[in-house]
Amino acid sequence: MALRSHFLHILSRPACAVVALVALLASPLAGCVDPPQDEKDTGSATDAANDVSPLFDSNGGDGGGGSDGGGGADGTAGAGVWLTFEVDDSANKTFADGDIKWTGSFSWDSKSNSITSATSWLPSEGPYPVLYDDGPLSAGGHEHEGATKGDHIFSTAVFYAADEDQIFEYGALNEFDNWMWIGPNGLLEVKKGASGTLAAKGLLLPKHGAIDIKIELDTGALDPKFAKWAIATHKFFVKGTMNLWTPVQLLDDGDKGDATANDGVLTFVQSKNLGSHDGLLNAGDEVQFIFVTTTGDVFPEDGQEYKGSTSALSAGIKAYTATGTDGAWVPADVVLRKDSKGKFENTAIIVPTGGGGGGCDPACAAGQVCDAGVCKDAAKPCEPACGEGKVCVDGSCQDKPCEPACGEGQVCEAGSCKDKVCDPACAEAQFCDKGTCKDKFCDPGCGSDQTCVVDVCVDKLKLVEVAPASGPMFGGTKLTLNGKGFAAPAKVLVGGAEATDVVVVSAQQITALTPAGKPGKVAVEVEVGGEKVQLADAFTYNNPPKPTVLLLDPAQFVVEKGQGVVGLKAIVKISGVSDASGPTEGLVVEFGYGPKGSLPNATPAKPEDAWTWSKATFQNEDALKGEETWGGDLGVLPLGEYAMGARATWLEQAVYGDTNGSEDGVSTDKLGTILVSEPDLTPKVTGLEPAFVGTKGGTITVLGKNLPVNSTVEIISSVPAPTITGTDIKEVTGKGLSVSIESGMSAPLPPRPATVKVTPPGLPAIELKDGLAVCPIDTPIIDGDIGTDWHFLSIMAQNEGSSSWSNNAVGQLWAAYDKTNLYIGVTGNVEKNNAIVVYVDVDYGAGTGTKSPIDLKDNTGALDDAIASNFVVNDTQFGADFALATLGLQSFSSGNPAESTGAGWRDLKNVNDFAWLGATVFALANKGLEAEIPLATLFPNGVPAKGTRVALFAVVTNNDGSVAPDSGVTPPQDNPATALTINKVAWFDLHPLP
Repeated sequence: MALRSHFLHILSRPACAVVALVALLASPLAGCVDPPQDEKDTGSATDAANDVSPLFDSNGGDGGGGSDGGGGADGTAGAGVWLTFEVDDSANKTFADGDIKWTGSFSWDSKSNSITSATSWLPSEGPYPVLYDDGPLSAGGHEHEGATKGDHIFSTAVFYAADEDQIFEYGALNEFDNWMWIGPNGLLEVKKGASGTLAAKGLLLPKHGAIDIKIELDTGALDPKFAKWAIATHKFFVKGTMNLWTPVQLLDDGDKGDATANDGVLTFVQSKNLGSHDGLLNAGDEVQFIFVTTTGDVFPEDGQEYKGSTSALSAGIKAYTATGTDGAWVPADVVLRKDSKGKFENTAIIVPTGGGGGGCDPACAAGQVCDAGVCKDAAKPCEPACGEGKVCVDGSCQDKPCEPACGEGQVCEAGSCKDKVCDPACAEAQFCDKGTCKDKFCDPGCGSDQTCVVDVCVDKLKLVEVAPASGPMFGGTKLTLNGKGFAAPAKVLVGGAEATDVVVVSAQQITALTPAGKPGKVAVEVEVGGEKVQLADAFTYNNPPKPTVLLLDPAQFVVEKGQGVVGLKAIVKISGVSDASGPTEGLVVEFGYGPKGSLPNATPAKPEDAWTWSKATFQNEDALKGEETWGGDLGVLPLGEYAMGARATWLEQAVYGDTNGSEDGVSTDKLGTILVSEPDLTPKVTGLEPAFVGTKGGTITVLGKNLPVNSTVEIISSVPAPTITGTDIKEVTGKGLSVSIESGMSAPLPPRPATVKVTPPGLPAIELKDGLAVCPIDTPIIDGDIGTDWHFLSIMAQNEGSSSWSNNAVGQLWAAYDKTNLYIGVTGNVEKNNAIVVYVDVDYGAGTGTKSPIDLKDNTGALDDAIASNFVVNDTQFGADFALATLGLQSFSSGNPAESTGAGWRDLKNVNDFAWLGATVFALANKGLEAEIPLATLFPNGVPAKGTRVALFAVVTNNDGSVAPDSGVTPPQDNPATALTINKVAWFDLHPLP
C-alpha cells in the first residue's frame, strides 16, 4: 500500500467534480481502501464521551489521525437527543455561512435534520450538516440554541434517536471539501435513552500569526530511491498543516519566492501561497509537511509521496523562518514528527519562540488559553448547556442581549426585540402602537381608490395586469399578477379554478401557478379579505401539443410464410407531457401495415387496400428527454410485400410516423417494409445456445432451421485432441437440435475454442468455426493441496524446467470456475523470504489493466512490495487487473482484508495503492497454493453476457519483487534464463453460468 496520511485532503480541481476520502475506515467492507497494517486505533471513546465540554479543542494537528468509522444505530424510534457542534473562527473571521460541514460516522437526513450511524463518511456520502452563524433554529436560523448570530462561531444542531449506545467519530470540511479538522478525529459517546442536548467537542481555529516560513526542495539532492524525479518529467507539490493539507504546485520559475529560475531548487513561501483561510504562523508552531510528485494527468492526491516505508525523507530539503532581524530568513532544522497515530513520520519544522509570533513559551497550564503570547484563564463552560434565549457567561446562563439594541417602543426578550404592549389595553376606537394607544382615524380623508385601515390610507383591491397571457392547458404556468391592495392570505382563481402556490410578494404583486383548464380565454380573479376583483379574458389556455412518433429499427422484415412479424418499437414524445412518470394517460400507440407503396394516412382506393392496425404496449421511458418507448407485434401476415408504420393518438389528435419521425409527415421511402416469402428448406446453422460447454461435457442446442434429427454433430477442438461426436440428438421445436457432448479421458474437451460441425444426411457439412467455447467449469476444494478434486483438464500450463533457486519453483498452473467463484491452483514451493505471485487479467485482449508488473508502484507492505515486481510482459493483449500472492507459503482465509499481510488478493486498478480484498489463499509447504475469489469481486457489474477471456501467469520472486530464478515462471517461457521477461501467458474462456 502507498503510504498516506490518515486523512486525505482534497485538491480543488477546476471544471471537475472534487472527490476525497476524509478518513480511512477500519471496515471489512471497505474493499477499495488499504486497512492499517499491524496497527489498531488507540483513541479512547470513553474519554472523549466524558469530555463534551468545553466545546472547543485547540490542539495542533498534523494531517494524520485515526478514523475507524464506528457506529451502527438502526434508526428505530426511541429516546432522542440534540447533538451540537461548533467551529470558532472569531480569531480570523475568514469563513462564511455554509462554508463548513460537520462530517462523521453518520448519515444526515436534511428534511428531518436527524442523523443515523454510518460506517462510511466520504464527502460523496453526504449530504452533511452545514454550519451557519445566523442564530438558533428557534429564531429562524440554523444554529443550536444559545448561539449568537454574527459572532463568527459557526454551529449546527441535529437530532439523534438514541436507541442504543453509540460512539460517533467526526471532523470538519471546508467549502472545497478539504479536511480542516485539527488533530485526531473527534469522539462523542451517546448513551441509549439519552435526551436533552449533548455538545460534541468543537474546533477553535487559532489566530493567525505574523511569522513567515520558507521550504526548499533541491531536486538534484534527492534520496537515491527518488533520483528519477526530475522537473522535466514530473510535477511537484507540497502540502501540510500550514495550508489544511491542500497540495500546492511548485514551479522552478523564479516567482513566488523562488530565488533562481531553472536551478532545480523548488521553493514554497507561506506568504506567497495563502489560501482564503490560511495565514502566517505563531512562535512555537509545529509545521508538518510532505512533498508529492505526479506524472501525466495524475492528480496530486494519487501521486507518490517523498517517503520511505514509514517515514518521510529529508534529503534535499531546507527550511527557514522569517525570525531574523527585520524579518530575515533564519535556517530551521528539518525534523521528523510522528503523526497523530504515532506510526508514520512527516517532515516538520518548529517556529522558534524568539520570533514575533503570538505563541506562549512555556506552554499554558490546563484551564488556560494562549492569547497573543500571554496565558489567560479560559472561560468557564455552562453545565448543563444554556437553553433557548440564554448565553453562557463564565459558567453562568444569562438572558441573551439584543444586538443591536432595541429601538424606542420595544423591549428585549431572550435576545429578540419585541414591541411593547399597551397596559391598560386601548379603547375600542384606538390601537396599540409600541406601547402607546393611538386613535383610529384618517385625517385628511382617503382618496376614492383608498380605504382607511388603523389611521392609514391603503389602496383598494385592484387587478391591473396578468403575465404571461397564455400557457398550456395542463396548468403549471407561473403567473405574475400586478395591481394594488394585495395582502395575505389571498386567493387566485383562473377560469373559476383555484390556482396553487399563491405568494403575496407585495401590496402590488402576487405570483401563482395556474390549474388545468380547457383551451380558450378565461378570467383571472383575486380575493383578499372577502373582497374580489377580476380581469376578463386575462389568460388563454393553449391547445394541447401534438404527439410525435418515430418508428425504430428493425423496420425492414423478411420472414417466411407462417412466421410472425414481432419486436416492433416506436418512440413517442408529447412536449411538456410525456416527461411525467409512466405512460401518458389517454395515449394510444399502434403499429400497422398496408399494401406496398401505400400511405397509412391516405384514403384507400378500395377496401382491401386499407391498413391494418395493432395496439402497442408501453415499455419504458426517458424522463430527461420526455420520451416513451412502445413495443408491439403484427402477427402472421399472408404472402406478399407490405409497407409498415406507427400511429399515436392523443386527445383526438392522430399522427403517423415512419423511420424519419412524424414532424415532416410520412413518405413511402421512409416507411418500414415487410416481405413474406415461401419458406427456405435448406439446412442452416445460425448459432449455439449456450455458446459454451464445460471441460466435463454437457448439453448444447445447435440453433438453425431445417436440421434433421439424424444429422451428425462433431466437436473439433482448436488444439490437438480427439474429435467428439455428439449423442442423444433431439429436435427442439422452433430452435434446432439438442446435442449431448460427453468428455472423458479417451475423448477429452480441452479448455480451448472448438468448431461445431453439423452434417445432415446426404448433404454438405455446416461448420461454426471456433464457435463453441470450452470452459474449465468445476468446484475444487480449496485447502492448499491440489488433488483429485481438480478436473484433469483444469491444468492451464506446466513448467517442466528446473528452477535455478533450489526448492523455490512453480510447476502446474490450474484454473476453474463455477457460478460463484474463480479458483486458481499452483503446485510448487518457496522459502520464507520468497513469494509466489499470480497475475490475473479478467478481460484479456481488451487493452485494460496494467501492462506489466514493473509498472506497479505500491511498495508499502511486504505482500504489496512483492506484487509490485520487476517482471515485463511482452504479450500486448495482457493487462493485469488482479493479483494473488503468498510470502513463504503463508495462508489467508479470515475474510478480513486487514489480516492479509502475508498472503491474499489485491485489486490493481490504482497502481500506487492496491485495494486489499477478502478473498482466500491457502498454501502448504512443498505443495503450493490454492485460491478462490468471488466472481462478483472480479466483475462488479456481472460476468459479461457474451463471456470474457481470462489470462494469467505465475512467478517465483524474492520478497520485494526485484529478482526471480531461471525457469521460475509458469507457463514456461521461450528462454528460461531471462527470468523477468514474460512472453507467454495461459488463458481460458469464462462464460456466465445460469
